[in-house]
Amino acid sequence: MARAIAVVLALLTASHALGERVLILYPQVREPYTKIYQDTLEGIDQAYKGPYTTLVIQPGQHLEPGVIARAAPSLYVALGNDAARELGIVAPEGPVITTASQDVDFKVRHQLTYYPDPDTLITQLQRFQPGIRSLFLVAESDTDAYEDRVRETLARAGIGLRVCAAGSLAAAAVCYRQLLDAATTRDAIWILHGGKLMEPALLTNILSTAWERQLTVLSSNPDHVRRGALLSLYPDNLSAGRQLGDMITACLAPGKCTRSETRYLRTMGVALNERTSRHLGLVISPEARKSADLVL
Repeated sequence: MARAIAVVLALLTASHALGERVLILYPQVREPYTKIYQDTLEGIDQAYKGPYTTLVIQPGQHLEPGVIARAAPSLYVALGNDAARELGIVAPEGPVITTASQDVDFKVRHQLTYYPDPDTLITQLQRFQPGIRSLFLVAESDTDAYEDRVRETLARAGIGLRVCAAGSLAAAAVCYRQLLDAATTRDAIWILHGGKLMEPALLTNILSTAWERQLTVLSSNPDHVRRGALLSLYPDNLSAGRQLGDMITACLAPGKCTRSETRYLRTMGVALNERTSRHLGLVISPEARKSADLVL
């Protein structure tokens, strides 16, 4: 324990000397979810070479203002909703880099949202299904800014984006039915959202209809690939950590991190269903197949 305290004090002293005190907050979670934060922190460590300290947010316990005051960081990193909520109560002035999906009001917030960066999306789509000319998406209204970015990127490649807004499971079911009825073999159904917009029976209907009509399904959940979706682009926590590390480095540069902004994941895990690709008549190159992290 004494050695651990000495290490923390040494880090604080070093970071103070550099004028760069970075405090990373993340929640205590049960297995197997601890690996999410372990991999994220490992990725940060690989990309960001400066000193930092970490603070674990205990379940049901509030963050004490005195803890933040003693750390006196020049930059916060809040991993997950719990960490961001607690930090927003005691240090809303920021600046903060966060992965929270919930909207926490910080004066300066650099958000890393776990959706594929539009350039990454188009690269992977063209690699595995180059014949697609339109993406059909069911989405909540709070993703409008992301949809605009995706639409602009897809348009440069001659691909359209059709969005059906839904705020409930019932509305999502109606949207998927409408999109499936309108889809052709040159369209792809993009399942970006789970949660309240998806449930097992609806997923089964989407995948069975897509199989019967030879439609492409792209998902953010690799389990959907196991059930018949062609492709999944899903968060890779180690890569996300590296991107966070790059954001920390950039934020600590003089004059940076003065305005809020949102970024998306540049590197995603890729899952491919080979049986579905053959059913769709696709020829997956050896290079593309090798690039997939999971081939089923």
